Amino acid sequence: MDNPRRTGLLDRWFGCVCVLSVVIATAWLIGCVSCPTGQGDPAEKAAPPPGEEARLAGAEALCQQAIDLAGAQDVADTNALNQAIIESFRWACQLVPDNTNILDVAMFHLVDRSLFSEAYDLAQEYLARHPDNHALRYAAACCADADGKPEVAAQQCIRIYAAQPDNRMLVETLVRLYFSSRQDALAFDLIRANFERYPDTLSKALPVNWAIFFASQEKDFGRALQCANLALDLWTRPAERSPILTLIGECHMDQGNIADAADAFCAALGEDSANLMAVQRLGALCIQHPEITSRAEAAFDGFPRPGVAKLLLQAAILQATDKPAAIELLREAYGQSMIAGYFPCESFYLWQMMLLDAEKREDETVPILTEARAVHPDSPQIKNGLAYLWAERNENLNEANRLINEALLEEPNNPAYLDTKGWILFRLERPFDALQYLLKAAELQPDDPVILDHTGDVLSVLGYKTEASEFWSRSHRILPNPLIEKKLAQ
Repeated sequence: MDNPRRTGLLDRWFGCVCVLSVVIATAWLIGCVSCPTGQGDPAEKAAPPPGEEARLAGAEALCQQAIDLAGAQDVADTNALNQAIIESFRWACQLVPDNTNILDVAMFHLVDRSLFSEAYDLAQEYLARHPDNHALRYAAACCADADGKPEVAAQQCIRIYAAQPDNRMLVETLVRLYFSSRQDALAFDLIRANFERYPDTLSKALPVNWAIFFASQEKDFGRALQCANLALDLWTRPAERSPILTLIGECHMDQGNIADAADAFCAALGEDSANLMAVQRLGALCIQHPEITSRAEAAFDGFPRPGVAKLLLQAAILQATDKPAAIELLREAYGQSMIAGYFPCESFYLWQMMLLDAEKREDETVPILTEARAVHPDSPQIKNGLAYLWAERNENLNEANRLINEALLEEPNNPAYLDTKGWILFRLERPFDALQYLLKAAELQPDDPVILDHTGDVLSVLGYKTEASEFWSRSHRILPNPLIEKKLAQ
């Protein structure tokens, strides 16, 4: 037996269609009989054609019928309902085929019901008569894209691009559609053409962003390499090329191309010796494949300061198994840098801080971070590092609070900075204020054991013992810690 509610809805729709068909036929006849043939008064020419108001009224009634159907609740046969809605909108658009208001309403409601293909078809019927309506053509492209047809969406966008070659947002959309439809060659051609038109940072960043996307999100390292190699053709400054070469090395690592990865990391360091990310990656590679070490050191012989590069590589190799030795190697590299007349980069200081912190050598960390702050006064990472160290030592808390405020101005949603801010406020005996920052940090980075531990400490002081135990337990599960075990046992 048919669902009574479904039958009532569809019967109501078919009844409305019968009535509206009379309106449509009448409007069509009026239009045909009253079609103007003479020159007449100019004012009469400006008036709407006879019958247009009737056709518009019919179209609006059909639209309203479709909207009412779309608002129906608890309909069992949604396919039949959707078909009824589609037919109502289609007839409405056929009744006034050049009325964009009716078309906009129809497309909006069809898209709202995820009927992207039907909305696209309606747009195409209009575009066949009005091919220069770029806004509607873009809306049609969006429908095709949402319908899982990026190649069709690209065909629509390329027609807009032919008329609007300066539309840079459209270029980004087209590149995405080309990549989504596996038309990589067209994407690369468009990236090059866009760079020739606009040889600026925004254009150069486009292939880099896609290289990162393919490497990190899609794990498609072959396509990531293609994008990164294209980016190398566009970026010319050594400091700009170095991180791209590092990305290339990482892609080769993930593909198992060990020699190519080592060469890419060495090339990255040749472009910029301060690229410690490349040193770290090369060190990890040498740990897994010791035979690469001599290959890397031979490449360093052509560097301006080969001794420093070799010390950094050895520190990267040893840091996992012998942190004190790695610390001494970094200290030696620092001395050679100072003799050569330059201060180390920001990352070098942070690397030292990490190793010293792991060895609980706080007394050595403070002067290093103090110097780093003087050398790199605008670095939010160094400000955070020094502020957190002072909070841990429960000293210089007001200055630490000022430093972390400056860091948060740069990166207000950085969970490490929020944790530092909360921990400083806790040390300043402002636990309620501290909790706000720590809860936000825990929300942004729920798997950080330190943030969870700090949040538990503040909740405990405020009297929320159950909630504190929950945070401590989460922290302990991620990184077992005897001190947290004691807190849980209390």
